[in-house]
Amino acid sequence: MRAISKRLTYANVISTIALFLVLGGATAFAAKQLGKNTVGTKQIKKSAVTSEKVKDGSLTGVDINLATLGAVPSATKATSATRADTAARADSAGDASTLQGKAANAFIQGSGQITTARRELTVGQLGVAVLALPGIGTLTADCTAGPEYKVAVVNSSGTEMDFVTQSGSDLAPNGGVVANGGNVSFNENLGAQVWRAQVSTRGAAPAVATLTVSFRTNAPAPCTVFAQASIGS
Repeated sequence: MRAISKRLTYANVISTIALFLVLGGATAFAAKQLGKNTVGTKQIKKSAVTSEKVKDGSLTGVDINLATLGAVPSATKATSATRADTAARADSAGDASTLQGKAANAFIQGSGQITTARRELTVGQLGVAVLALPGIGTLTADCTAGPEYKVAVVNSSGTEMDFVTQSGSDLAPNGGVVANGGNVSFNENLGAQVWRAQVSTRGAAPAVATLTVSFRTNAPAPCTVFAQASIGS
């Protein structure tokens, strides 16, 4: 320490203090001279800023040049030429509940449709329309004393109509031909019964209908008829 103290002079101390002031002042001056947003990629050493030096969640989309980002791996299917239709199909997903604007029961082969109905008749009601059968005619129902019910497929197609029918009381199918204006019918006075029929016109574009008709007497009306038909051409 004595050797060091012998070398310390007033000039040495003053020069050392001056050096610190100059260095500190230069740093402060440099900091003051840096304008806002003047430090960019050119001023930062490559790979100097790592993920450890960036606060989690601090970067947003504004801070990132999105044009420099590649496609998300799973998104390549939507942009590739061979899968171009994949994204287009997704546009129809919002219409899935109606199947291209149509209800699910509208999708039957050809021009087909399914139709249903229920009728409650009092005694004396005759020729009541139950179902319209496009291209064929009409399913009608009667309710007479007893009570007794009767259903008929009236042929108004303009051509002859072939039919096959079957019921619970007549297990063997019954078939035949009905002229235009005629009808094929079934009547019964049992408490419950089911009648099945299939009819087909003989036109250039035949219309075909398959019907299931059920009956009940005195529940809740004297004659209750409910039916379902699938129709197509």
